[in-house]
Amino acid sequence: MSIRAAQRLTKLSQRHRQGARLIALGLSFVEVSEELGGHPAYWGRLAKHSPAFRESLNAFREQAEGKYQARAMESCEIKLAERGWRRRDPEPDPAREAQIAWTRAELSRLAAEEEQRQSLKVEELQPPASSDGAALRAVPPQPPVSVSSRPLMPAGQMPAPRMSWQDLIAKRRAETAWTRR
Repeated sequence: MSIRAAQRLTKLSQRHRQGARLIALGLSFVEVSEELGGHPAYWGRLAKHSPAFRESLNAFREQAEGKYQARAMESCEIKLAERGWRRRDPEPDPAREAQIAWTRAELSRLAAEEEQRQSLKVEELQPPASSDGAALRAVPPQPPVSVSSRPLMPAGQMPAPRMSWQDLIAKRRAETAWTRR
């Protein structure tokens, strides 16, 4: 079917209305063609160029949109009613209160352990007293030396120069020249 034939389509068959309904529900042209037959391009041309098909498609989209909005409003009203009911009747949940109390106790225990670790670190950094009474200077810890994943170059050698993109293309063509023949 050409574009002009799609434009001339004045009376829709049951198959056309089913296709419009499926497209309005969100199915792709491929899925519609698998379901009803025809090529995906056929359904695409109808959707783009046939005024009668587009009118039917828009009507089905409005129906689907209206149903969706009605369902969304209904679920929203239900959720609001549930929330309002919960706000009017706030009963304390003993299990939730117990969980909150345990979490607070655990957090305070962890904070106390962290304070203890910090105080031990401070004590370790204190310089020890020497035998003559003078304090020795504490040697600050050295940062770890990062080790590269690449091996170091031997003395006197330079790394290979990087190739330009033109050189890489020429090299690739030379390597694959035998496959073109």
